[in-house]
Amino acid sequence: MAPASRSDLRITIDYAIDPGLPEPSVALGIADGNGLTIASATSRNDGVVLARDGRGLGSVTITFTKLPLLKGTYRATFFLACENAVHLYDQVDNWLVLNVSQDGIEQGLVALPHQWQP
Repeated sequence: MAPASRSDLRITIDYAIDPGLPEPSVALGIADGNGLTIASATSRNDGVVLARDGRGLGSVTITFTKLPLLKGTYRATFFLACENAVHLYDQVDNWLVLNVSQDGIEQGLVALPHQWQP
């Protein structure tokens, strides 16, 4: 269990691709319990060029700092795509299940940063 807004979420993705193809891109989507995608990230969009060895094997780690998700169960789906994130090579649905707990009584999906000024 990861307390909302207090824990980092670090995910390492290992991948294999034909070594004759250009460097791939990796994406992930995080969905709520109803299957609604609430967040996503792509290596291509973030300007990250993925490396791999001569056999086409590679690994990449993404870290979400101070995860803002509120209490609930979330699922992550991973995608391996071409260098421009246009052509999908592989997809792993619901690969990661994340159970988030929280101390407060906030409602919704995320804890938005805020400040009160009396």
